[in-house]
This record gives sequence, structure tokens and C-alpha cells, in this order.
Amino acid sequence: MSAIAAARLKAQKETAPIPAKHGLQEPPPSPLADSTKSEDAKSEPEDISLIPQNFKLSTWRKTKANVLSDTPQKLTIVLDKHSTASFVGHFDVKILKGAVNINGANLGATSIGSKEREKEYRVFACSTNPIMKIRGLDRTNHVQLRSCPEPTPLADMNPLFANLWGGNAENDKGRSFTGVTESDDDPLKRALVPELTPEDWLRTIDDISATASATFLVGSSICGKSTFAKRLLNRYVTGFGKTTKPFPAVCYLDLDPSSPEYTTHGQISLTIVRELNLGPGFTHPAAVNHINGNETIAAHAIPHHDLTNYEAYFSTCAEHLFQTYQNLRLDDPLTKIPP
Repeated sequence: MSAIAAARLKAQKETAPIPAKHGLQEPPPSPLADSTKSEDAKSEPEDISLIPQNFKLSTWRKTKANVLSDTPQKLTIVLDKHSTASFVGHFDVKILKGAVNINGANLGATSIGSKEREKEYRVFACSTNPIMKIRGLDRTNHVQLRSCPEPTPLADMNPLFANLWGGNAENDKGRSFTGVTESDDDPLKRALVPELTPEDWLRTIDDISATASATFLVGSSICGKSTFAKRLLNRYVTGFGKTTKPFPAVCYLDLDPSSPEYTTHGQISLTIVRELNLGPGFTHPAAVNHINGNETIAAHAIPHHDLTNYEAYFSTCAEHLFQTYQNLRLDDPLTKIPP
């Protein structure tokens, strides 16, 4: 037998199908697949377990001196100047004495007999979002938190969503919110993180809110544009004591269809904001037109996944929204909307 014939016979034996147990033939193992598996096994990173972090969420402590009243419906606390208190859940907050800051909004107690005396503000502090802080501004501040009678948001869709909020600790008397001081203190062991705002942001918001000027925010994704805009809106709506008077309404031109603030995903819009924003976007997915409430003036559907083939369409829609804003100021200059 020649050398060529011997090599051919050897190759046929190596590629011959392997008989199976039930009479069926299985293909021979692929050397390419084996080499790929070995390379993947080498390239797989080692299993590194995440180390949980314990974040400090508030400086306020639930002591006898810091609690004025504690009932199944309401909790009234004493908050010193610069002290912070954080709660997980949904609740209504009212300032009885002094003044506090919540997510950029400056809320103060009003005089007896004023129409704003009994005004409450709805707060949505979801465990999946950074936990906002209630910071004391005066020397002594009395803050009342009232449990919401409404069902837990999203719980009617799936009972598992109920754990996104508070009110599950036994010592909270069945309220719709839970006080938290550190991440490890959470009874449900959720990964709670505090709301962090750089100092330069706070100084910039003070400078911008002192004058009625137009502000344009631009940046990469997840750089804090929505967080900054939310705090600036709240500052415009509430002002800052006698230093800066509040505006009755602010125009919000949202050109981010991937994560809009006052509409559903896939839309850019022009919204008149009159109410505080004290919750994530999914708690107010639509601006309902009612007296003293937010109102969506115009909106356009935009494909938010890829704008490569829709650049001209996007520009046309954005120009229409801006022209609508300009016409709104010309038609009703008494609205005192910042430019």
C-alpha cells in the first residue's frame, strides 16, 4: 500500500460516525468545539462576590426627644438644623415649624390662618431609587409625615412590587413608610443607597434660580441630567424664602425620549410644571390638565432606540415644541413662566 492510500484510510477511520446505544449514529466530536470550550474556560473571570456596603442614610435618630407624636397614621419628628431624615415608602409631608429642603424644594411652615397652612406634599421614596433626604434649614424644625390611605403603588399589578416601598416593619405600626438610618437597618435587606448631590450642583442651582433664565442641560447618559433638572424645577417652584420668590409655573422642554420625566417612554414633550417633583418618573407618567396642576402642552412620538434615520424628524419635532413655548409666552405673558 502506498503512503497516500494509507493516509487516506487513516483519515476515514478518524471521521467515521460513532455508533449510539439505540442503533442511531452520532456525529464525531468537533475538535473546533473542544478548542472553543477550552478557550472559553480559560477566559472566564473568577467568581467575585459583591461586598455589600452599609450607607449612612440619615443623621436623625428615633428617640423620645426627637419624636413629638407617633400614631398608626402620623409621625411628627423634630429635626435640627443640617440634620437629615430619610424614609422609604410613600407619604404626605407637612412642615409645622421651621423649614426643610427635600430634593431641591424649600418647604417652610406658614402662619396660622394662611390657606397654605394645611398644605401637604406627596413623596414617593422607592427603594430602587436613591433615597431622598429631608434636611433641616432652621434651628428647630417640626415635620409631620402622614401615612397614605391609597394602596401601595404598583402592588395591584404584582404583590412583589409591594416590597419596593416601606411600611413592612413591625415598629412602624402599619404605616406606608419606614424610617431608615443605615442600609443595614432595612428590615427587608434591600440595597438602599442615599441621594448624593455634589456641592457644585447646589451652588449652580442657587445661582440659576436667583434669576429667571433659560437653562439647557446636555450630557452623556447616566450623568445626572434628570436629577439636576428635578432639583432645579423644585427650586423654581418653591423659591428660597425672602431671597428668591417662587414661580407659579415653569416650562419643561424634555428632548430625551429614552427616559422622559412627564410622559411615557418614546416621547419628547413640552410640559408646564406647577407641582413639586418628589418621586421617580414612573410615579407621574402623565401630566393631567387640572387647576394648579402640571399640563402637557404638546408631545411627539420618537423612536428612542436609534435616531440614525430620524434626525430630520427629531429636529422638526424639537423646533415645533420650542416654537410652541415661544407662542405660549407671547399669548399669556402674565403666567410669569421663566424663559
